[in-house]
Amino acid sequence: MLKTGGLLLIAVLVGAIVSSTSQLVGRVAGIKVPFIYSEQSSQPKQVRGAQDTRMKSNAVVIDFADSTNTNRWRSVDDTVMGGISQGSFAVSAAGTGVFSGELSLENNGGFSSVRRDVSDLDFSGVDAIALRVKGDGRRYQLRFNMGRSVNPDSRPVFYRAEFDTQPNQWQTVSLPLRSFEPVFRGRIVEDAPALSAERIQEIGLLLAGKQSGEFRLEIDWIEGG
Repeated sequence: MLKTGGLLLIAVLVGAIVSSTSQLVGRVAGIKVPFIYSEQSSQPKQVRGAQDTRMKSNAVVIDFADSTNTNRWRSVDDTVMGGISQGSFAVSAAGTGVFSGELSLENNGGFSSVRRDVSDLDFSGVDAIALRVKGDGRRYQLRFNMGRSVNPDSRPVFYRAEFDTQPNQWQTVSLPLRSFEPVFRGRIVEDAPALSAERIQEIGLLLAGKQSGEFRLEIDWIEGG
């Protein structure tokens, strides 16, 4: 009986190791969408080392070491449609970006977002975006748009990819550009072209849903590679 129990324990441990290794391989090969690596840490800045998940050959880096980054982000909430949700972006004393506010479902509302222009950055050759975040258990969206050149007769089409967060826990999320889907006002745009890295003009973060209340997403860095 003891021998059987010991073998079972060994099998479980081996299975866990194989599963963990497969997840890491999935990130490199772009198999798992999205790849999310969770850390058992509450420290804001990641120390480069054995568990560093930043892209080594990155083409684009957005961080928040400079507090003037606050002015580059602007909020767009459901107030544009009569809602009363409120969101804002700030740079913390630790040098991280913080997207926070309160989501309200009043007046058919239910979304808050922030965005910034990145037309001065060169995304050429980028095929995946990684970001290190600490959330609140909600599901957020990373969003891009390519300007009005996609649909010159109406508002720009946005490209979104969703990721889940763990409460008060740092995570590294990797999102292949091919996983971003074109949307307009929350609906898929069937005839829109695929997201093209070379044409990216704007980046944003959005929270939408039916769960009202306060929210907070802290971002250490965003990288493309």
